Amino acid sequence: WDQPSDVQGAGQKAADKEHLVAELQRYAGKRFTSKSLAEVLGKSDNHTRNLLAEIERAGDCKRSLRDESKGQSPHNPWVYYVAAVVALTPVQDEP
Repeated sequence: WDQPSDVQGAGQKAADKEHLVAELQRYAGKRFTSKSLAEVLGKSDNHTRNLLAEIERAGDCKRSLRDESKGQSPHNPWVYYVAAVVALTPVQDEP
């Protein structure tokens, strides 16, 4: 009887990850703490950090310290983001 629950949990986990990636892409270039993303997701910070670690390992987001010149601390947390994509307009040759 544990299997249906596991399948449902895996489905919810995948949905949560998709939601996080979509949110990061929506605000590409903006950096978010796991706590702020947890609030958007409506889940615990710990759950969200685990999902973000998986997303980062998959290459779907990046992680850095808020201030990279300092060590990690409660005042300098990890932030997660996707790089902003700059759309280039093709240059057309003049006739």
